[in-house]
Amino acid sequence: MRDARTLALEILIRCEEDRIPADPVLGPRLAQSGLDERDRRLVTSLVRTTHRWRGRADRVLDGRLIRGVRSLDARTINILRLGFIQLFHLDQTPPHAAIHTSVQMARQLVGEGKGRLVNRILRDLVSRNPGAREWGSGSGADSLEGELSHPSWLIDRWLRRWGEDETRRICEWNNQAPDFHLRVRGGKDVCRQVRVHLEREGRAVRPGAVLKEAVRTNGTFPVHQHPLLNEGAITLQDESQMLVAHLWPNQQTGWILDLCASPGTKSSHLTELNPQAYVLAADLKIRRLRRIVQTKARLKLSRLFPLVADGTRPPFRAAFPRILLDAPCTALGVLRRRPDTRWLRCPGDIADACTTQRRLLEAAAGLVLPGGLLLYSVCTLEPEETDQQIEGFLERHPEFHLGSLPPLVPEVLHAGPGSVRILPGVLGMEGLYAALLQRTGESVPRHPLEGKA
Repeated sequence: MRDARTLALEILIRCEEDRIPADPVLGPRLAQSGLDERDRRLVTSLVRTTHRWRGRADRVLDGRLIRGVRSLDARTINILRLGFIQLFHLDQTPPHAAIHTSVQMARQLVGEGKGRLVNRILRDLVSRNPGAREWGSGSGADSLEGELSHPSWLIDRWLRRWGEDETRRICEWNNQAPDFHLRVRGGKDVCRQVRVHLEREGRAVRPGAVLKEAVRTNGTFPVHQHPLLNEGAITLQDESQMLVAHLWPNQQTGWILDLCASPGTKSSHLTELNPQAYVLAADLKIRRLRRIVQTKARLKLSRLFPLVADGTRPPFRAAFPRILLDAPCTALGVLRRRPDTRWLRCPGDIADACTTQRRLLEAAAGLVLPGGLLLYSVCTLEPEETDQQIEGFLERHPEFHLGSLPPLVPEVLHAGPGSVRILPGVLGMEGLYAALLQRTGESVPRHPLEGKA
């Protein structure tokens, strides 16, 4: 059985070398690890905190190494990163223990010589604590990369769009451990019962900023094993994502299509808010569809129908009064919850995401009934994926126009007619962009599973 730090190291190396997100690796590795709950939490904390502060760690370590961080193999640099974050960004481990475990890991995995190197560097960090002069200071993107621990190309984009003060605020928000946002099903009484239940467990609980079904709590929370989740009373979902299902009028009957539905969190919310409607939850991959099936079963949603379908070539004719397109995106608005994403992305990913989003929008446009609504949402801030994507769509499709947002959307979240922009940290929420598009004409109901003409 591996210890917590060795398992964290393996996950960090796998994510970096294969350029994959941490969460799909963490879950299976922890399940197979044999570690107790305390050590599992430590693994998760080590991985996420290392991703969160990797930029600062690399900047400091680069200055302390004769040949810089690029001269090191993946195991050694990640052992040093783990040592750095234990010394300066986590308080679970005393400094002497952080150094000892890092040195032992280096000796076992990369040899005695690298063990001596790790020992020298970490002891030097303790005796000469790094400060702003080492990780960078000033107003340029390159200087801010070390201070704010975000890649310089992304900081540069945000500086040009938001300015330094707002960029700093967003990055500082992203570098904090996230709280838990829970969606409660069942109305005010159930919300009150959930809050009482969590408070009896010793958790500080507070309501959401906008939505009555939103509840927030801090600290460690094994939500996936919690009885309230298994009973269907709560679902883990950021309040910004909950808001999406509220951006159009409730529909008592008829069909709703969620075109890119996995893992089914928004599909299930739509089903809960529209108890007389039918929600068709489509996704391309069977493995992703299984998550929707699991969500349906957990929440006992008989009107939610998972379906394997390619959103760019959907097997329908124009048949839907409402379509949700929660499009694949760079996810650069949710870096607090997904700290590894900042290091997985590169500028070219934005263009790739835009191409996919445009194809999905074109396909969705052909499925909306006259008078129907198309709701586009992404968890990113980048203009190419948000405002510019919608502007281009409206130029190509004059039969669509921006709709009206409901009164519950606070003014601070309005991004113009029919659109919402939530910058990370505003009202304590993660980043989001959404636009409500309406097709002209009067709706004529049809069954969505009719064959193509």
